[in-house]
Amino acid sequence: MSYRLLKRMSKVELHAYLALLPSVRPCALYAHYGVDAAYFLPLKTATGLPVITQFYGHDCSSFPRRLFGLGRLYLRGLFGLGDVFLAMSEDMKRDLVALGCPRNGS
Repeated sequence: MSYRLLKRMSKVELHAYLALLPSVRPCALYAHYGVDAAYFLPLKTATGLPVITQFYGHDCSSFPRRLFGLGRLYLRGLFGLGDVFLAMSEDMKRDLVALGCPRNGS
């Protein structure tokens, strides 16, 4: 768990993704789980592509409490840079807003 929490995209990984994008030509970055979306933020910053994040449960319930709240900090950047946040239920939407997710983005 701590590995996932502290994982950051390396410059080598970023350059590999950037090299792949011209052949794929995406119009957006779509991530299953908030944890994965936070990992891909450097790609959003480098390309300007919008990020759509689907939350499923643990990523907005138990993950933010991991390592004494570090999980919440890990997601904070996503809430500042992400574009669309999808919640599976109204309860999950309330949880996301309480974590700092923009109300109109979830």
